[in-house]
Amino acid sequence: MFNSKLKKENQQLREDLMSMEQVKDSLDSEMLVLQLDPQGRIESVNANFEREMVYRADQLLGRSLKRLSRRTSRNSISMSA
Repeated sequence: MFNSKLKKENQQLREDLMSMEQVKDSLDSEMLVLQLDPQGRIESVNANFEREMVYRADQLLGRSLKRLSRRTSRNSISMSA
């Protein structure tokens, strides 16, 4: 009885995980995704982010998001002037 309850819970957890992975994959294919560490440094970006921001991941990883946003803002201002 105890074993069958654990098996059922384990199966439910696997189904939940599969569902969450499908949501993540869907978001990753449609959106710009950026992951930061607790200090605000870029840990990962998806291909959409690289394409839209015109940066390669190797140019971004380990850099501060604040630094990137200031640089992007300055570029936007200078391009519009």
